[in-house]
Amino acid sequence: MTDPDNPSPSKVRDRSKDKKRSRLFTDMSVRKLKLREGETAQVTYRDKKQPGLLLVLNVSGSKAWRVSFYHKALGKMRTRHLGYFRPGAPDHMALKTARDEAAKLKADRDNIPAKVEVATGPDTFEVVAERYLRKYVDGKLRTASQIRRMVEKVYPAWGTKPFESIRRSDIANLLDEIEETREKGPQTSRSQCCVG
Repeated sequence: MTDPDNPSPSKVRDRSKDKKRSRLFTDMSVRKLKLREGETAQVTYRDKKQPGLLLVLNVSGSKAWRVSFYHKALGKMRTRHLGYFRPGAPDHMALKTARDEAAKLKADRDNIPAKVEVATGPDTFEVVAERYLRKYVDGKLRTASQIRRMVEKVYPAWGTKPFESIRRSDIANLLDEIEETREKGPQTSRSQCCVG
């Protein structure tokens, strides 16, 4: 049984306020930084030189730069993703760049929109379904044509419907309609079919 006042390290997600989790980063120290033995959740480290700069270590081994700031309009603490620490990769963000970006963002934090507006409309069911079929079904499964045919049968009902607006009740209603049409359809037994 675990002590509620002292949870195990693997259950704690952000211990960045712990003195051991606050460091003066250098490129070499960030390269060598790894999860401790037994840690199964992501861990956040804070930079002592640039207030608000965070380095998040994931279980997969990736290291992501984030910045933490107070958003006055929302009245809340917010974090923003800056980039990844991946030496040698094209999307690598070095420590100096991360500190500069964090300083810029914190200086201009009042002009950050509360939510980023998306220029395009929401994806429809047909757009999401086609994207899924292309990525995971077409050319990858022997049953691809059957899966595509079944999904395309749903397009008349949901094709133009925004994907995120589909709820569990919509799925239940569609399944009920499919079941009703099967019951109403021609039901011929083999004996009726073969009688000449």
